Amino acid sequence: MRDRYGIYQCTTHSTVDCKECFNWPEIIVEVSKAKDWEGKVHSRKDLLGLLKSMGVELPANTKLVDDLLDQKLGNALTATQKLSSLVPDPSHINPSKLPLWKTTPAFQAMSRTSPNEAMKRFNSPNSDPFPLYTNTWMDARQTTMHVARNFENGVAVMALKDDYEAIAIRVLSIHKLNEKTPLIALIYYSSDLATPAVNSFEWMGAQMQTGRLAQIKCTSQEQALLRKLLFQNSRRVSTEFKPKMAGYERRFKPSFLVPLNPLDQVEIGKLSHNTGCQVCGGKTTSRCAQCQSASYCSRTCQSEDWKQHKALCKSLKGGSWASTDFTKHVIVNGKKMYISVFSASGTVPPSAQTAAQAAAERDDDSPPPNVHGDRPFIVKVSNPFPVGNPTQGLLVYDRQRTFKAYVMQEDRPQVYGAAMQLIIARNNRMKVYRWAKRTGDFKLDVCLDRIPDPEPTW
Repeated sequence: MRDRYGIYQCTTHSTVDCKECFNWPEIIVEVSKAKDWEGKVHSRKDLLGLLKSMGVELPANTKLVDDLLDQKLGNALTATQKLSSLVPDPSHINPSKLPLWKTTPAFQAMSRTSPNEAMKRFNSPNSDPFPLYTNTWMDARQTTMHVARNFENGVAVMALKDDYEAIAIRVLSIHKLNEKTPLIALIYYSSDLATPAVNSFEWMGAQMQTGRLAQIKCTSQEQALLRKLLFQNSRRVSTEFKPKMAGYERRFKPSFLVPLNPLDQVEIGKLSHNTGCQVCGGKTTSRCAQCQSASYCSRTCQSEDWKQHKALCKSLKGGSWASTDFTKHVIVNGKKMYISVFSASGTVPPSAQTAAQAAAERDDDSPPPNVHGDRPFIVKVSNPFPVGNPTQGLLVYDRQRTFKAYVMQEDRPQVYGAAMQLIIARNNRMKVYRWAKRTGDFKLDVCLDRIPDPEPTW
C-alpha cells in the first residue's frame, strides 16, 4: 500500500518500507520511468482547486475525467504565458539565441497585473490584498518574480520546497523576448518521497557548501502547478539548447520561466466551456431537445439526469423571449463609432496581439460566427455608455467572446428599456446575465425573465 507521499506500508507485516515485501530496485526504476510524472497533477481535488485559483471555476460536481481536467490546466498555463504572441515558434525556443536582459530589473518585469488586482491593491493601502498561501496561482506568480530577484542578487540556485517535496532550480541566465518581457533560462529537477531523490540531495549538498542556496517555501499545490509549468516549458526548449551541467545535475532538465499573466474573460470562457456529459463527463453526442442547454453522451445518461435537469428545462421552456436585431458596431448618425472594451481580469496593458485583433475587428462588417448553433447560451448584458450620453445602447456578449453585439436604444427601444429595468434593479451591478439564442446573422433572442442558475460571475 502506498499513500500520497509515497510511503510504502505492507499489509502483511504492518511495516513501513518493509524490506521483505518490497523489491526496492524495481520500485525505484518503475517510479523513475513513470510517464510524464512531472507533467500531470494526479489529485482531482488539486486539479479543480488549481483551476479555480486561476479563475477557471468548474462545477464542483463536474463529471469531466481527470485527464481532461489536467489538459485544461495545461491549456490555462499556456494561455497565461502568451508565448504565441512573443516568439515565432513557441514549440522551439532556444534561450542561447536570445539577447540577454539588460533593461529594467527582471523582478519588476516579471510582474503582471489586471485592473481588478490593481484596484484591490489600491483599496488596501495598509495591507496585502493577496496574502501568501491563500491563492495558489498568486503564490506561483510571486515565486517566479522572486526567482528573478534571487538571480539578480547573485543567488542562482534555489529550492522551492515544503516538508515533503522540493523543486531544485539553477538559473542559467535571463534573456529578452521583447522590451517588456524577460525569459529566465534554468535547469530543474523535482522530487518527493515517491521519487528517487539522490540527485537532488547531492545537488542541495553541493550548493549548501557554497552558501549560495535560496529556499522558497511553496505549498504542495503550488509545487504541483510549478512542476507542470516547468515540465511543459521543458518540452518547448529547443534540442539545440545544451547548457553545461555538473555530474550531480545529470537528471536535471532545461526549462524556462516567463511572466505569468492573469487570465482574461475570453480565456476563462474558453477553459470553462465543454464540461462534458452532465452525468459521466464523457464526450457529448446530443442535447436536451426541449431547452438545448444540457449535453449528454447517451440516452441512458440523459434519463438519469432528468430529475436534476427538469426544473431548469421547464423554466427555460416557459420563459419570455425578446427578439432583437443587433450590430457589431455602434452607429451614430450613420457613422461607425468604436468602443474599446477590455477585461478587468486580463493583463494591463492589453497585449499587442489583443490590440491588433481589436483593430482588425473594427473594419470587419461580416456576421459574427455562430458557434452555438440553435442552442441557448448565457450572455452578459450591460450598458457601456456614460449616463447622460445622447447615444445609449446595450453591449451583449457570451463568455467565450465569440461575438460582441450592440442593441441600440434608438433601434430597439422596447428591448433596451426592458433590459435597463433589469440592470437598474441590480443596484450597483451594471450588468445582468440571461439566456440567449442566435436566430440569424444579426438577430438574437434573449430570455429576459429567466436568471441562469447558478448565476455566472464573469
